[in-house]
Amino acid sequence: MQTLDIPQANKLESVRAVLLAAHRGSETFEQISDFTGFSLRHTRYRVHAGRILGLLRVENEVVWVQPAGLKMLDTETRSDAERDAFRKAIQSSKFMKILAPDLLHPTCPSLGDLTDRLFKETTLSRSTAERRANGLLAWRRYIMGQESMPKKRPSRGGRKKSEQLSLF
Repeated sequence: MQTLDIPQANKLESVRAVLLAAHRGSETFEQISDFTGFSLRHTRYRVHAGRILGLLRVENEVVWVQPAGLKMLDTETRSDAERDAFRKAIQSSKFMKILAPDLLHPTCPSLGDLTDRLFKETTLSRSTAERRANGLLAWRRYIMGQESMPKKRPSRGGRKKSEQLSLF
């Protein structure tokens, strides 16, 4: 498996944000970045995660919402229905079936086990594999309702690019 196939977005909420941007007419990475206020680099990470989950399609640098992405957008943000839509996306992803088939099992994979799996399946360094494993475990916590709910983001016009929040 290529390192490209391992998502780098740490929060599913940010994946939803790029999904919404694409649905509302932002077609390029730059347009999605402008819409969301995310840096171009982080926009690419989040679009890539949406592609891995089958929510988005990228063709010739143009981003398209897939049918599963439209269903996701029909759910209320941070609702059980949204969590269920993300659960289904993870369970249907051919990449996730290889990387973390047990991610949503009742018994959570350990950070060490998940890191080892990513390290062995790819050419990632151990530290990068651990960061990516932490991101996948954050997805699990969100879907399982084990994470406190974040505050709603300000509207598109409520924050300037220079005031962008740090992901790390």
